[in-house]
Amino acid sequence: MIRSKINLFRLFTVFILVLLFFFITNLLFVKAKGFKDWIGVLFTFFSAIYTLYYYFKIAPIIFVGDKEIIIVHFLKKKKYLKSEILKINLRQVKGYEGMVIYFRDKKKVEFIDDVYANLAEIKKVLEYKIDSKDKKSGLVKFPKNKTVRGTYINFGMFCFFIFFGVSLMAFRSENWLTGIIILVISYFITKLLNYFSIEDDKFVVKNYILFWYTKEFFIKDILSIKKETVNARVYVEGIRVVTKEYKSYRFWSSPMRDKDWDKLFKDLIK
Repeated sequence: MIRSKINLFRLFTVFILVLLFFFITNLLFVKAKGFKDWIGVLFTFFSAIYTLYYYFKIAPIIFVGDKEIIIVHFLKKKKYLKSEILKINLRQVKGYEGMVIYFRDKKKVEFIDDVYANLAEIKKVLEYKIDSKDKKSGLVKFPKNKTVRGTYINFGMFCFFIFFGVSLMAFRSENWLTGIIILVISYFITKLLNYFSIEDDKFVVKNYILFWYTKEFFIKDILSIKKETVNARVYVEGIRVVTKEYKSYRFWSSPMRDKDWDKLFKDLIK
């Protein structure tokens, strides 16, 4: 029996981002107002509890056996025969790439790719139930070579150089902890500064700041490439690449205009 596994690295990353937010808030506001240090301890504790609660809320556990599957969500457990699965769709769930299982009793269960470490393996086992149109590649076999960079000067780039400069100043004054924390924030900002190209038979992801970084996918191995948008307090756009093995990758992009997206997808998406 195969069991879905939570992506612990992503869970840890979310928690670290929460702590970084507290660090900045503490640095700029809490200490300046003279609040006690125990507030930070409480904040960290409740942040950890909320992060776990949020993940368990959006991440039902699935067990897949030879003839049945078991869904566990919080303390509720439901058992189905595989024959009771009506169909499986690969589509966005809460704005992210995912999988939706529909059962004959008209119930459905949603799974978000990024939350799990092995959802691709689960999809592969249940592949025969996936809607046929979701298993067809949506890409042109031989797209034209191109590079789409988006805007060079943007808010993310500005934030990176500000934070990176502050971290260097902290190191220079031998404030090592502050320097390391701000440097980590700078690294996370670089995740928002990717750009994309098509080079011969490959889809390639590169980064403005981490110039040595390259992630390549053979076009023939890609099931779909989609624009993915997160509308939070900050509007963020990116690319979702799903391979024919159902492995899912997300890359946030440097800000791109509509004409940039059109240029990228032209002669690439069917």
